[in-house]
Amino acid sequence: MPGSVTKRGNPRVRVALVECAWRMVRFQPQYPPVQKRLAVLAKGSRAIGAVRKKAIVAVARRLAVDL
Repeated sequence: MPGSVTKRGNPRVRVALVECAWRMVRFQPQYPPVQKRLAVLAKGSRAIGAVRKKAIVAVARRLAVDL
């Protein structure tokens, strides 16, 4: 699956992937893509919303590749 997550695909699948990525941050923080971005995604992080959204989409994309 080369490339990035775009808005051309199925919106329900995209939303489900992002939601699964947030669940992985909460319940499986040892997943390597989550660990890579945990400083940004942590609950008490001082990162602004746009940075957190980019990080979670990156985790969601990696999850799609792994699935």
